[in-house]
Amino acid sequence: MPSKKQSFELNGIDKIVSVLEAFDGVYHLSVPDEFTSKIICDSLAKKAKKLWPHEFSLDFIEQELLAGGGLFGPSGPFIVIDAQDIKSNAFDTFNNNRHLINESIIFITKGRLPKGFPKDDLTALSLSAPKPWHFGQYLDVFAKYFGFQISAQIKNFIEKSVPENASDYFNCCHILSHHVDESGMISLDKAKTLIKIKKLDFFDQADLFNQSNLKRFYLNLLLIEDDFGIYLDFFRSFQGHVNKVIDPSYLAAKKTPSKYDRGIQLASRKWDFQELVKFQQKMIDFEIMAKSKDFWLRDSLRREYLSL
Repeated sequence: MPSKKQSFELNGIDKIVSVLEAFDGVYHLSVPDEFTSKIICDSLAKKAKKLWPHEFSLDFIEQELLAGGGLFGPSGPFIVIDAQDIKSNAFDTFNNNRHLINESIIFITKGRLPKGFPKDDLTALSLSAPKPWHFGQYLDVFAKYFGFQISAQIKNFIEKSVPENASDYFNCCHILSHHVDESGMISLDKAKTLIKIKKLDFFDQADLFNQSNLKRFYLNLLLIEDDFGIYLDFFRSFQGHVNKVIDPSYLAAKKTPSKYDRGIQLASRKWDFQELVKFQQKMIDFEIMAKSKDFWLRDSLRREYLSL
Protein backbone atom coordinates (compact mmCIF):
# COMPACT_ATOMS: atom_id res chain seq x y z
CA MET A 1 0.00 0.00 0.00
CA PRO A 2 1.15 3.61 -0.57
CA SER A 3 3.36 4.97 2.17
CA LYS A 4 2.23 7.87 4.33
CA LYS A 5 4.28 10.98 3.60
CA GLN A 6 6.16 12.81 6.35
CA SER A 7 6.09 16.56 5.73
CA PHE A 8 8.74 19.02 6.87
CA GLU A 9 9.05 22.79 6.70
CA LEU A 10 12.19 24.38 5.28
CA ASN A 11 13.93 24.61 8.65
CA GLY A 12 13.51 20.84 8.98
CA ILE A 13 16.27 19.97 6.51
CA ASP A 14 18.50 18.56 9.27
CA LYS A 15 15.67 16.29 10.41
CA ILE A 16 15.25 14.99 6.87
CA VAL A 17 18.96 14.25 6.61
CA SER A 18 18.76 12.32 9.90
CA VAL A 19 15.95 10.16 8.50
CA LEU A 20 17.69 9.54 5.18
CA GLU A 21 21.11 8.65 6.56
CA ALA A 22 19.65 5.52 8.12
CA PHE A 23 19.68 4.18 4.52
CA ASP A 24 16.95 1.69 5.32
CA GLY A 25 15.25 0.67 2.09
CA VAL A 26 13.82 3.00 -0.54
CA TYR A 27 13.05 6.68 0.07
CA HIS A 28 11.22 9.33 -1.90
CA LEU A 29 11.96 12.94 -1.01
CA SER A 30 10.00 15.74 -2.67
CA VAL A 31 11.79 19.12 -2.58
CA PRO A 32 10.69 22.60 -3.71
CA ASP A 33 13.87 23.48 -5.64
CA GLU A 34 17.31 22.33 -6.74
CA PHE A 35 19.07 24.26 -3.98
CA THR A 36 17.52 22.39 -1.07
CA SER A 37 18.16 19.22 -3.05
CA LYS A 38 21.85 20.15 -3.30
CA ILE A 39 22.11 20.88 0.42
CA ILE A 40 20.63 17.50 1.32
CA CYS A 41 22.75 15.65 -1.23
CA ASP A 42 25.92 17.33 -0.02
CA SER A 43 25.05 16.37 3.56
CA LEU A 44 24.93 12.71 2.49
CA ALA A 45 27.73 12.83 -0.08
CA LYS A 46 30.27 10.91 2.01
CA LYS A 47 27.82 8.10 2.73
CA ALA A 48 26.01 7.60 -0.59
CA LYS A 49 26.73 7.71 -4.31
CA LYS A 50 24.98 10.43 -6.30
CA LEU A 51 23.28 9.56 -9.59
CA TRP A 52 21.64 11.67 -12.28
CA PRO A 53 18.41 10.49 -13.97
CA HIS A 54 20.14 9.14 -17.09
CA GLU A 55 22.43 7.05 -14.88
CA PHE A 56 19.49 5.23 -13.31
CA SER A 57 19.04 3.16 -16.45
CA LEU A 58 18.13 -0.40 -17.35
CA ASP A 59 21.83 -1.28 -17.46
CA PHE A 60 22.37 0.20 -14.00
CA ILE A 61 19.44 -1.71 -12.52
CA GLU A 62 20.44 -5.00 -14.12
CA GLN A 63 24.19 -4.80 -13.57
CA GLU A 64 24.47 -2.82 -10.34
CA LEU A 65 21.31 -3.60 -8.38
CA LEU A 66 20.37 -7.08 -9.62
CA ALA A 67 23.72 -8.60 -10.59
CA GLY A 68 25.53 -7.38 -7.50
CA GLY A 69 27.71 -4.69 -9.04
CA GLY A 70 30.73 -6.77 -9.95
CA LEU A 71 33.74 -8.03 -7.99
CA PHE A 72 33.33 -5.73 -4.99
CA GLY A 73 29.55 -5.74 -4.91
CA PRO A 74 27.18 -2.77 -5.25
CA SER A 75 28.62 0.68 -4.51
CA GLY A 76 25.49 2.03 -2.85
CA PRO A 77 23.55 3.38 -1.12
CA PHE A 78 22.42 5.70 -3.91
CA ILE A 79 20.85 9.15 -4.21
CA VAL A 80 19.09 9.87 -7.49
CA ILE A 81 18.71 13.60 -8.14
CA ASP A 82 15.83 14.90 -10.31
CA ALA A 83 14.35 11.42 -10.24
CA GLN A 84 11.18 12.74 -11.90
CA ASP A 85 13.20 12.63 -15.15
CA ILE A 86 14.03 8.91 -14.98
CA LYS A 87 12.70 7.01 -18.00
CA SER A 88 9.53 5.01 -17.35
CA ASN A 89 11.04 1.72 -18.59
CA ALA A 90 13.69 2.00 -15.87
CA PHE A 91 10.97 2.42 -13.25
CA ASP A 92 9.08 -0.56 -14.68
CA THR A 93 12.14 -2.79 -14.32
CA PHE A 94 12.88 -1.43 -10.86
CA ASN A 95 9.30 -1.96 -9.63
CA ASN A 96 9.12 -5.49 -11.06
CA ASN A 97 12.31 -6.49 -9.27
CA ARG A 98 11.95 -4.66 -5.97
CA HIS A 99 11.96 -7.94 -4.03
CA LEU A 100 15.45 -8.71 -5.39
CA ILE A 101 17.01 -5.32 -4.62
CA ASN A 102 18.68 -4.85 -1.25
CA GLU A 103 20.45 -1.53 -1.82
CA SER A 104 19.05 1.60 -0.21
CA ILE A 105 18.01 4.21 -2.78
CA ILE A 106 16.88 7.80 -2.24
CA PHE A 107 14.82 9.32 -5.05
CA ILE A 108 14.74 13.13 -4.90
CA THR A 109 12.12 14.83 -7.06
CA LYS A 110 10.80 18.27 -7.95
CA GLY A 111 7.33 18.81 -9.37
CA ARG A 112 5.00 16.15 -10.76
CA LEU A 113 5.92 12.50 -10.58
CA PRO A 114 6.19 10.46 -13.80
CA LYS A 115 4.16 7.38 -14.62
CA GLY A 116 5.53 4.30 -12.93
CA PHE A 117 7.23 6.14 -10.08
CA PRO A 118 7.41 3.74 -7.10
CA LYS A 119 4.82 4.52 -4.43
CA ASP A 120 4.66 1.41 -2.27
CA ASP A 121 6.97 0.10 0.43
CA LEU A 122 9.08 3.21 0.76
CA THR A 123 9.67 6.07 3.16
CA ALA A 124 8.03 9.17 1.68
CA LEU A 125 9.24 12.60 2.78
CA SER A 126 8.31 16.09 1.67
CA LEU A 127 10.13 19.40 2.16
CA SER A 128 7.97 22.45 1.54
CA ALA A 129 8.96 25.96 0.52
CA PRO A 130 8.16 28.67 3.08
CA LYS A 131 5.05 30.80 2.78
CA PRO A 132 5.64 34.14 1.00
CA TRP A 133 5.66 36.02 4.29
CA HIS A 134 8.37 33.68 5.65
CA PHE A 135 10.48 33.51 2.49
CA GLY A 136 13.46 34.88 4.39
CA GLN A 137 13.87 31.42 5.93
CA TYR A 138 15.70 30.52 2.74
CA LEU A 139 18.42 32.99 3.69
CA ASP A 140 18.92 31.32 7.08
CA VAL A 141 19.18 27.88 5.48
CA PHE A 142 21.51 28.99 2.68
CA ALA A 143 23.75 31.02 4.99
CA LYS A 144 24.13 27.99 7.26
CA TYR A 145 25.01 25.85 4.24
CA PHE A 146 27.75 28.31 3.22
CA GLY A 147 29.04 28.47 6.78
CA PHE A 148 28.32 32.00 7.96
CA GLN A 149 25.86 33.88 10.14
CA ILE A 150 23.45 36.25 8.46
CA SER A 151 22.16 39.15 10.54
CA ALA A 152 18.58 40.36 10.64
CA GLN A 153 19.70 43.64 9.04
CA ILE A 154 21.28 41.88 6.06
CA LYS A 155 18.25 39.63 5.66
CA ASN A 156 16.02 42.70 5.61
CA PHE A 157 18.26 44.37 3.02
CA ILE A 158 18.22 41.32 0.73
CA GLU A 159 14.47 40.86 1.06
CA LYS A 160 13.93 44.47 0.00
CA SER A 161 16.54 44.42 -2.77
CA VAL A 162 16.31 41.01 -4.44
CA PRO A 163 13.34 39.16 -6.01
CA GLU A 164 11.85 36.53 -3.73
CA ASN A 165 13.07 33.31 -5.28
CA ALA A 166 15.38 30.57 -4.08
CA SER A 167 17.86 31.10 -6.91
CA ASP A 168 18.55 34.77 -6.14
CA TYR A 169 18.71 34.12 -2.40
CA PHE A 170 21.13 31.23 -2.90
CA ASN A 171 23.36 33.38 -5.12
CA CYS A 172 23.34 36.20 -2.55
CA CYS A 173 24.49 33.87 0.22
CA HIS A 174 27.13 32.36 -2.06
CA ILE A 175 28.53 35.83 -2.79
CA LEU A 176 28.48 36.90 0.86
CA SER A 177 30.18 33.68 1.98
CA HIS A 178 33.39 34.73 0.21
CA HIS A 179 33.63 37.93 2.25
CA VAL A 180 32.95 36.90 5.85
CA ASP A 181 35.45 37.61 8.61
CA GLU A 182 37.22 35.04 10.78
CA SER A 183 34.20 34.75 13.07
CA GLY A 184 31.89 33.97 10.15
CA MET A 185 30.22 37.38 10.13
CA ILE A 186 29.77 40.10 7.53
CA SER A 187 28.70 43.71 8.01
CA LEU A 188 25.64 45.31 6.46
CA ASP A 189 27.79 47.95 4.75
CA LYS A 190 29.91 45.26 3.14
CA ALA A 191 26.84 43.31 2.06
CA LYS A 192 25.43 46.42 0.37
CA THR A 193 28.56 46.71 -1.77
CA LEU A 194 28.28 43.07 -2.87
CA ILE A 195 24.57 42.56 -3.54
CA LYS A 196 23.16 44.12 -6.68
CA ILE A 197 19.76 45.70 -6.12
CA LYS A 198 17.28 43.97 -8.40
CA LYS A 199 13.94 44.93 -6.89
CA LEU A 200 12.03 48.07 -6.04
CA ASP A 201 9.80 48.00 -2.98
CA PHE A 202 6.58 49.53 -4.28
CA PHE A 203 5.22 50.42 -0.85
CA ASP A 204 8.48 51.99 0.31
CA GLN A 205 8.48 54.11 -2.85
CA ALA A 206 4.82 55.00 -2.28
CA ASP A 207 5.63 56.15 1.27
CA LEU A 208 8.47 58.33 -0.01
CA PHE A 209 6.21 59.88 -2.63
CA ASN A 210 3.40 60.44 -0.13
CA GLN A 211 5.82 62.35 2.10
CA SER A 212 7.24 64.31 -0.88
CA ASN A 213 10.65 62.77 -0.25
CA LEU A 214 11.49 62.70 -3.96
CA LYS A 215 15.23 62.86 -3.35
CA ARG A 216 15.20 59.39 -1.83
CA PHE A 217 12.50 58.28 -4.29
CA TYR A 218 14.75 58.94 -7.29
CA LEU A 219 17.87 57.68 -5.53
CA ASN A 220 16.21 54.28 -5.07
CA LEU A 221 15.40 54.23 -8.78
CA LEU A 222 19.02 54.99 -9.64
CA LEU A 223 20.23 52.08 -7.51
CA ILE A 224 18.68 49.75 -10.09
CA GLU A 225 21.33 48.96 -12.70
CA ASP A 226 19.76 49.25 -16.15
CA ASP A 227 17.04 46.66 -15.58
CA PHE A 228 14.36 47.90 -17.93
CA GLY A 229 11.95 45.17 -16.86
CA ILE A 230 11.96 46.41 -13.26
CA TYR A 231 11.62 50.01 -14.42
CA LEU A 232 8.75 49.17 -16.76
CA ASP A 233 6.76 47.33 -14.10
CA PHE A 234 7.35 50.05 -11.55
CA PHE A 235 6.45 53.09 -13.66
CA ARG A 236 3.37 51.34 -15.01
CA SER A 237 2.20 50.34 -11.52
CA PHE A 238 3.05 53.65 -9.88
CA GLN A 239 0.73 55.52 -12.19
CA GLY A 240 -2.10 53.72 -10.42
CA HIS A 241 -0.83 55.01 -7.09
CA VAL A 242 -0.66 58.58 -8.35
CA ASN A 243 -4.19 58.27 -9.75
CA LYS A 244 -5.45 57.30 -6.29
CA VAL A 245 -3.74 60.34 -4.79
CA ILE A 246 -5.31 62.56 -7.44
CA ASP A 247 -8.74 61.08 -6.75
CA PRO A 248 -8.91 59.44 -3.29
CA SER A 249 -12.71 59.20 -3.36
CA TYR A 250 -12.54 55.39 -3.21
CA LEU A 251 -11.58 55.75 0.46
CA ALA A 252 -15.10 56.88 1.37
CA ALA A 253 -16.35 53.31 0.95
CA LYS A 254 -13.70 51.89 3.28
CA LYS A 255 -14.74 51.39 6.90
CA THR A 256 -11.20 50.65 8.08
CA PRO A 257 -8.50 52.23 5.90
CA SER A 258 -5.25 50.26 5.64
CA LYS A 259 -1.80 51.75 6.19
CA TYR A 260 -1.55 52.17 2.42
CA ASP A 261 -4.92 53.96 2.34
CA ARG A 262 -3.83 56.32 5.11
CA GLY A 263 -0.76 57.14 3.03
CA ILE A 264 -3.05 58.05 0.13
CA GLN A 265 -5.00 60.37 2.44
CA LEU A 266 -1.77 62.03 3.58
CA ALA A 267 -0.50 62.50 0.03
CA SER A 268 -3.80 63.90 -1.26
CA ARG A 269 -3.55 66.70 1.32
CA LYS A 270 0.16 67.25 0.85
CA TRP A 271 0.40 67.38 -2.93
CA ASP A 272 -0.97 70.12 -5.17
CA PHE A 273 -3.21 68.91 -8.02
CA GLN A 274 -1.05 70.42 -10.77
CA GLU A 275 2.07 68.90 -9.21
CA LEU A 276 0.41 65.50 -9.26
CA VAL A 277 -0.56 65.84 -12.92
CA LYS A 278 3.00 66.87 -13.78
CA PHE A 279 4.47 63.97 -11.81
CA GLN A 280 2.06 61.52 -13.43
CA GLN A 281 3.23 62.64 -16.86
CA LYS A 282 6.81 61.90 -15.82
CA MET A 283 5.81 58.37 -14.84
CA ILE A 284 4.18 57.93 -18.26
CA ASP A 285 7.27 59.25 -20.04
CA PHE A 286 9.55 57.01 -18.00
CA GLU A 287 7.36 53.99 -18.77
CA ILE A 288 7.68 54.69 -22.49
CA MET A 289 11.46 54.99 -22.18
CA ALA A 290 11.66 51.74 -20.20
CA LYS A 291 9.47 49.93 -22.72
CA SER A 292 11.72 51.04 -25.59
CA LYS A 293 14.85 50.29 -23.51
CA ASP A 294 16.02 53.84 -23.93
CA PHE A 295 19.44 54.23 -22.29
CA TRP A 296 18.68 57.90 -21.67
CA LEU A 297 16.23 56.79 -18.99
CA ARG A 298 18.83 56.71 -16.23
CA ASP A 299 20.11 60.13 -17.28
CA SER A 300 16.57 61.45 -17.02
CA LEU A 301 16.20 59.96 -13.54
CA ARG A 302 19.57 61.36 -12.54
CA ARG A 303 18.53 64.84 -13.67
CA GLU A 304 15.40 64.61 -11.54
CA TYR A 305 17.49 63.53 -8.56
CA LEU A 306 20.06 66.30 -8.98
CA SER A 307 17.39 68.96 -9.42
CA LEU A 308 16.01 68.37 -5.92
